[in-house]
Amino acid sequence: MKNTFWLIAFTSLFLTGCNDSDVVEITQVREIDPRADFEVPVLAESDETRFRYSPGGAAEPAPATGESRASSLTWKTPDGWKELPATSMREPNLRFGENDEGECYVTRLSGGGGGMTQNVNRWRGQVGAENLTDEEVAELPKKTLFGQPATLVSVDGKFSGMGSASKENYRLHGLILELGGAMVTVKMTGPKELVAENEAKFDAFCASLDLRRGE
Repeated sequence: MKNTFWLIAFTSLFLTGCNDSDVVEITQVREIDPRADFEVPVLAESDETRFRYSPGGAAEPAPATGESRASSLTWKTPDGWKELPATSMREPNLRFGENDEGECYVTRLSGGGGGMTQNVNRWRGQVGAENLTDEEVAELPKKTLFGQPATLVSVDGKFSGMGSASKENYRLHGLILELGGAMVTVKMTGPKELVAENEAKFDAFCASLDLRRGE
């Protein structure tokens, strides 16, 4: 069942003239799309503001507290993980492992980034896995992110990230959430055993993600 609800608000205005028969009723219909008791967060702003990034300039280093100022995104960095400066597509930007071979980062895209199936298959393609159909993607496990069910992608293979050499026996493990006209992803990659050892920390990190409101 989709988390979409319709609210029909009726407002009646009675205008009485010289006699009781002169009555006009005005009905207003308004559609809203919140989840029950859930305020849809602004997951992605403009390209210039969503990551404290300005075209032609480097991103401002992430605060030591693990809080993004302009984007209002907050998180708790797991023990043993370390923060790298944010980039135009990664905030926060985290590394883990003895040689920093594991990485985890958040990306927020306005406009949905092509849709759920396309993003799932793009990730799967990075480790040489076959594409899934819409129906198969819909059946993937879910985990909570920003209070909503996000699609879990966990697949092993030969990892070929953007601009990096292929790496054998890797695991890609992450969440993809479509919400409020935007898409947010939390992606963790690294050697299979290292990622498996850090999945609990990944879950804790995802649970800590939040957006400040009214600031």
